[in-house]
Amino acid sequence: MKHLDILIPFGLLPLEIANNFIDKYQISSLSSLSILLTKSLIKTQLINPFSRALAHENWVAQTLGLISCNNFFNSKVFSQLNFSYYNNLSIAHMAMYMLGIPILKGYWFLINPVHIHVGSNCLILTDTRKLYLTHQSSFILFKIAESIFSKNGYSIIYGDANNWFIRADNWKKLITATPNAASEQNIKNWIPKGKGHKDWLKLQNEIQMNWFNHKVNIERENIGLKKINSLWLWGGSDFKKSFNIIKNFSNIPIYDSCFNLSGWMKLFNKYLCNNKNNILEKIIQKPGSRALIILDELIEPSILNEWSYWIKCIKKLEKNLFTKLLQKLNNGSLKSLKLILTKRNKITQFNCNRNILRKFWIKPNLKNLL
Repeated sequence: MKHLDILIPFGLLPLEIANNFIDKYQISSLSSLSILLTKSLIKTQLINPFSRALAHENWVAQTLGLISCNNFFNSKVFSQLNFSYYNNLSIAHMAMYMLGIPILKGYWFLINPVHIHVGSNCLILTDTRKLYLTHQSSFILFKIAESIFSKNGYSIIYGDANNWFIRADNWKKLITATPNAASEQNIKNWIPKGKGHKDWLKLQNEIQMNWFNHKVNIERENIGLKKINSLWLWGGSDFKKSFNIIKNFSNIPIYDSCFNLSGWMKLFNKYLCNNKNNILEKIIQKPGSRALIILDELIEPSILNEWSYWIKCIKKLEKNLFTKLLQKLNNGSLKSLKLILTKRNKITQFNCNRNILRKFWIKPNLKNLL
């Protein structure tokens, strides 16, 4: 593999944190990263901070051709319009396709089993990566939900343990958010809004009551896992629009391999590569031209505002990744590297190769972490 794209969600720092970080931490402690950040061709994309999907989710969806894209890479500063507050990331039909479900007519949503916990003064959506829901437990809960949906005239389909689907043609105007965008935040700001939201809340309420003391949740609590006490609705897509995207999807072989895709993005590992091994040397040795790697170590500390932990993680990446990447570029075993760093309101791409690294007059710094 001669060309790597490495996506690091929340690799960029908030402005109020970044200035202190840059002043406090010596470049020597992140020397390889500072070189890669300064000796690169840089493109920046501004995003509405209240977008209904996280920056890296939008980047993956557009890069893999899951949603329409206009002039995504055509300018130094990307268009902000692609990622508005109203972006619903309409991928339900694409997710069905990746799970081997026939492409069905109508307007379909993704629904994810989730855990919602009580914060100091609000309800908070727990990070779905911490749920560890098995197929057996999920299917039992699904059958309960299915009877409730069917009773109210809605079709529901089981995809896998974490992904179910509901047809709701009357909910086309619903504005929804990905569970990642809402993760560890007050759900009031992220729950579905628009025509149909009251119908959804009514169904959600009934399901929550039926799941509350179910033996599946009692067993989960007994082994230290969180209850599955709610559903998250998002990703609504229309059959006609999705059919054209799906038809073209197999004609977009952007990557020969993908590594470490998680959440809904994990579904697309099946199409691109089912290997989860993220050891850099092995990735480079794999046959093919280009690979995508997603490193999600910085998501949790960023969402929880634990910046000392973020610094610990970035230093670990410096030792285990950035230093090796720089070596691979300098010795020619890696032809090109694209680092994609994000935060809620920004995506920055750093395109680097061996020739660009020869710009000795450029002094490395960490200012591009902003």
